[in-house]
Amino acid sequence: MNVAKSAQIGEAAQPTPPALPQPRRTTRLIKGGLIGLLAAAAIALVIPSLISGQWPWGQPPEVANIQPVQALRNSGIPLEGWQLTDQEEVRISGKSWSAQQFNQGADSDQALVLLLRPQPWHTNLPEVEWVDLSGSQNWEIRHRQTLTIPAAETQDAVGGGSFRASFFRGANDQRTYAVLQWYAWPGGGSPSPGRWFLADQWHQLRHGDRLPWIAVSLWQPMAGRGDIQPLRDEMVAIAQEIQTTLNSTALLPAIQPQRN
Repeated sequence: MNVAKSAQIGEAAQPTPPALPQPRRTTRLIKGGLIGLLAAAAIALVIPSLISGQWPWGQPPEVANIQPVQALRNSGIPLEGWQLTDQEEVRISGKSWSAQQFNQGADSDQALVLLLRPQPWHTNLPEVEWVDLSGSQNWEIRHRQTLTIPAAETQDAVGGGSFRASFFRGANDQRTYAVLQWYAWPGGGSPSPGRWFLADQWHQLRHGDRLPWIAVSLWQPMAGRGDIQPLRDEMVAIAQEIQTTLNSTALLPAIQPQRN
């Protein structure tokens, strides 16, 4: 349509804008009730600070005992039934990761790569860890999906809870991997930094300290560029073990924070 002609049409006919629908009384009551509930929850969370005189915004919150989280860069974690063949701290896009390689013995062609990026310091937030990894490997990513993984069924699991992980095939000219990755935090996890942010805010309101995080990326080599579904159950079981191990070791102080 001609621009000048369009302008003329707009000047000649200026229809009256439709009236906005008025909120129903029921809707207003529901909104009012929700606001009241949120206000009551906020007051309940603030009362302990009023009594103690310790305000959460008085100083930047810190992670409860961050040292065990930081130590993972040098130690990594064991995997039951897998033999550790190499562990080292590597730099990817200027960030430190623990890189471990496992196999199931010299006579087996089964292999795994486990990368862990523990939170470096109290103020560090999860950001672009997945972009850094895929960029460093020049991966072509296919078949991405998000899995909800239940907690491992063990009697000594601490802070167990389901978590979410991103599952996909990453391939370059040399190798192809089935990849499962997520941010682990006490009792949960997700591949989304936004999910950690919400969990962290709730943790701060309840406990006054920050929620630690550990970026976990599990790779299993595969032949060609085939279907990753046959590897799904095995990788999910390993992910359950990783989450349980982190909950009962590095993340344990945050699950059960020490109070003076």
